[in-house]
Amino acid sequence: MLLQDNKIVHFPDILFVKYCEGTYGVNRGIYNTIDEYFFQNGLDNVIQRRKMILEFFQYLKKCNVYKTTGKLVVGNKGLTMRLREFESVGVRT
Repeated sequence: MLLQDNKIVHFPDILFVKYCEGTYGVNRGIYNTIDEYFFQNGLDNVIQRRKMILEFFQYLKKCNVYKTTGKLVVGNKGLTMRLREFESVGVRT
């Protein structure tokens, strides 16, 4: 995790979401799905969940799932598949 991420996880909700949109090319719906997935899977601490979300976005970058425009492309059911894959491999950046 980048040093700057330590500050980013403490942003107010709207600024954190805008950071994710601008940096990782995700819309609010995708962000909400990821946030809910980690919450439903035991990450109820917001700071820990945000750190995990940022790690997941870094993982996606390594998986090459972005268009040349920088927008995330995972396809139908692809997001859930990538989340499960991320957790099963225990990937950490």
